[in-house]
Amino acid sequence: ALGELSTKESSCRDAPACAELGTCGAGISLSPSPALVCKAVSDEGCKQSQACGDRGLCAAAEGQCVAGSDADCAATVACKRDGRCSARDGRCVATLQDCRRTRLCEVRGACTPVDDLCVAGSDADCRQSQICSETGACLEVDGICVLPPDDFAVDAGAPARRPAKGRP
Repeated sequence: ALGELSTKESSCRDAPACAELGTCGAGISLSPSPALVCKAVSDEGCKQSQACGDRGLCAAAEGQCVAGSDADCAATVACKRDGRCSARDGRCVATLQDCRRTRLCEVRGACTPVDDLCVAGSDADCRQSQICSETGACLEVDGICVLPPDDFAVDAGAPARRPAKGRP
């Protein structure tokens, strides 16, 4: 059995999932039936994986790599790009503070966390963004900032009716 474990360890280290997901060690899985499987067995293995740098999955827990700290999340591509900078329940998620610090908030009004993503959550989010000041897309619809319909204008931060065409 020890030889079988050693052979599985070697094949796990050589598998693409080791570099990608940090599953570089061998362990026993009981579900659906007992078997030797590749697992994350150390924080060090997780820290060397692509999943650590991309998604903050840098700590080993229950055989897989998970987000173990806000610091793991803050150093990721997902934090810089999407605002997912805080560790919660083993994943990197976007909090209100995280979203407010992103370039997406500044440029596109994506300042509110919804389902772990930063989105425009209100007209106020949109009104403070570059896309509003540069293009007039100051109304929030389905999580994005959009241009108002032709019969509405955004003036002084509040929607107002435009005069009908042909009238002063």
